[in-house]
Amino acid sequence: MATIRIDDELKHDADKMFDEVGINTLIAGEMFLNRFVKTGKFPFDIEIIFYQPNT
Repeated sequence: MATIRIDDELKHDADKMFDEVGINTLIAGEMFLNRFVKTGKFPFDIEIIFYQPNT
């Protein structure tokens, strides 16, 4: 069992979307972790965007 902290507004918004596809936050988290463990990769692209102020 693990516990994570999620911003209330983010969780509320995500829960509404998860409900539309018939899952909840717990199932979505398990789906993410299962995919990560099985493939060794994040199930989405990760990009690092460097901030360059206008000078």
